[in-house]
Amino acid sequence: MIYSDLRKLSALYEVIKEGETHLRLQEFMDSAARNAAQIMGVKAYAIKLLDSDHKNLRFASTYGLSEDYVSRGPISLEKSGVNRKVIEGSLFSIGQIDEDRYFQYPEDVQREGITSMLCLPLRVDVRIFGVFCVYSKEPDHFKESDIGFFSLMTDLIALTMDRITRERAKTWFMNKAAHQLRSPLNTIASMLRLLEGQYLGPLNDQQKETVGRCQVRLSILQAIVNDLLKIAAERQEMGPPRLEPVDLVEILQALEPGYKVQAAEKNINLTLEIQDGLPRVLAQESLLDEVFSNLISNAVKYTPSGGRVWVRLNSPLTGIVSLEVEDTGIGIAETDQVKLFSEFFRAQNAKALVEAGTGLGLVIVKDVIERLGGMIRLESRLGQGTRVIVQLPAAV
Repeated sequence: MIYSDLRKLSALYEVIKEGETHLRLQEFMDSAARNAAQIMGVKAYAIKLLDSDHKNLRFASTYGLSEDYVSRGPISLEKSGVNRKVIEGSLFSIGQIDEDRYFQYPEDVQREGITSMLCLPLRVDVRIFGVFCVYSKEPDHFKESDIGFFSLMTDLIALTMDRITRERAKTWFMNKAAHQLRSPLNTIASMLRLLEGQYLGPLNDQQKETVGRCQVRLSILQAIVNDLLKIAAERQEMGPPRLEPVDLVEILQALEPGYKVQAAEKNINLTLEIQDGLPRVLAQESLLDEVFSNLISNAVKYTPSGGRVWVRLNSPLTGIVSLEVEDTGIGIAETDQVKLFSEFFRAQNAKALVEAGTGLGLVIVKDVIERLGGMIRLESRLGQGTRVIVQLPAAV
């Protein structure tokens, strides 16, 4: 009994974990439903989703059902008592399938060898968008404990499917909007350069100042568009990135001269502290460039003249390589820290110190770190500085 409960808890954990790592809906449905079916020891499963007019269901993910059964096409709610009942919000469990009135194609059910079944609605709040069924060839297969477990797992799967669908829609919009904005912004930038160069006639001092202000605002907008495209590109990648052993020390040392110049321009002392004998990490060099650039540039940007920035590479635990970027900058209010990884958010003191900024840099960093299987956290005190810690798995 205890072993069975542990297996079920493990299955629920896997659903939660896979929901955090999957951005492709089909992959998540296949994996989560297969996991549920294996734990419950059943012959087959099916996830069926409602069409737009809420009159039919289509098979979205199946296992253990024949091609003939699945290829029948949409399932009419009018003709299928089982699915109609579930879509109306009820659990359906039957231990001996011997009544034709429940099924659109009862002869197919018998041919599949299905003797008992358990179906639940895929529901988020009051919205029902599909049905999840598991099928057994044994009569009276499903016990009360199975129903409780399956109900909880179905709720988790429904919530995750809803989140993935919303994320994909948001990413599509983000990508579309950014592409639509890029062309007119570039056109405006070209026109401003014509004015600034006085190719269309001389400008007085007030006009020059106005053109300069417009260029500053435009550069912020262009940076936002570029960051949106980066985020959309990252989130549209299907599956995990192709990883290879990468030397963080080599990457950091290659980029160091540029950071030193940036720091020197603000009279900031930039120090690199690198532990000897660090293992390589599993990553992509281009993705790590993005992480270094955002974190170190932020530290320099929000540290006043005369301050300090430390960049540390070490291995605090076996199998982990840690990147720390610490500064003596303006810090972040505790109430703002929970919002820092939200799109377009910038703390008030950051806006007051530096006008330019998209509020997307840390979002990009977080997306990259999660794709690499790592973690990121932040410690900060207002007026005293900030420390960002990134941990990545070492290459075996």
